[in-house]
Amino acid sequence: MIRIDAVMTTAVLTVKDTDPVSLAASNMAAAGIRHLPVSDGHNHVVGMLSTHDVAAVGARSKKRVGEVMSREVKTVRPEEPAASAIATMIENKIGSLPVVDADQNLVGIVTETDFLQIAYQALTGGRSREPREDAGSQ
Repeated sequence: MIRIDAVMTTAVLTVKDTDPVSLAASNMAAAGIRHLPVSDGHNHVVGMLSTHDVAAVGARSKKRVGEVMSREVKTVRPEEPAASAIATMIENKIGSLPVVDADQNLVGIVTETDFLQIAYQALTGGRSREPREDAGSQ
């Protein structure tokens, strides 16, 4: 069984709900990512911002992240089976899940790209594509 902690990215960019959408959009573009967890001052996930959210208001918007982010956030724990994360993503039609510890602190993120990497390795007999060097989610 593959666990989430074997798949997740731990170097996660985050934004605050008070940050301007324009800053978040800039960070997402610079890192080449499509999802940003929104965290509070205690490193707890309070929302998710996607490129779809940004596109709805414009990348140069002066609106705050908290005005456009998704507040209904599904999360997973590092020790959970990766298959349960995939099921959650499929059922909810979402492309990423923040990974939180027992105290609800953000410790990583798992994305559809992480699972595509696993599928690629399985289909090619274990060969790996270039390692991820990004600091967020795709």
